[in-house]
Amino acid sequence: MRAGEIVGLAGLIGAGRTEILRAIAGADVPDRGEVRIDDRRLRPGDIAGAIAAGVAFITEDRKAQGLVLGMSVRENVSLAHLADFVDRDLLIDVARERNAAMRMIAELQIRTPSTEQLVRNLSGGTQQKVVLAKWLLGNAGVFLFDEPTRGIDIGAKTEIYKLMLELLARGAAIVIASSDLPEVLGMAHRVLVVREGRIAAEFVRDDATPEKVVAVATGAA
Repeated sequence: MRAGEIVGLAGLIGAGRTEILRAIAGADVPDRGEVRIDDRRLRPGDIAGAIAAGVAFITEDRKAQGLVLGMSVRENVSLAHLADFVDRDLLIDVARERNAAMRMIAELQIRTPSTEQLVRNLSGGTQQKVVLAKWLLGNAGVFLFDEPTRGIDIGAKTEIYKLMLELLARGAAIVIASSDLPEVLGMAHRVLVVREGRIAAEFVRDDATPEKVVAVATGAA
């Protein structure tokens, strides 16, 4: 992947798209292969190392894996970089945490009454923005989106797509794994078709048609 590029992972459910993203993020240990960010080799299964290298994993199940629903917006936003908010007494500096959350709320236009609102009370699209805020708070440069718009309305989808383009303008690289084929074809510069845990084909945007992708994904081609 290159900075300013979106790579789409297409394929049938169970083909292995999520597993690829989890391996890159350090959440799973791959059987073989390696992950390099700017020529820095990441240790397999090292989530903290991946975060330090700038990898952000926006999981498909935001409620179970991307957020802590019983915690506030403030607490969720700082969660991936909590060490940055620990004071000399090894306590969380709530004021700094709140200021950081307020900055991200303003930047992403997160619709919440306050930083103390529990995330379980927010809409699906707003929850997804809180997940993104958690990663944007750090130095993430590689964003792994697994089913980024599942379960959110059309307006929120548009906002997520706009944010992706803004990330590209900042020099980020993005991977989208989605079962929504028009989403992948509409956003990705390159499309990798995953079948049975392997990359079965690669298409550039102009060559990626629904017919070609489906044919590879199903094994017809």
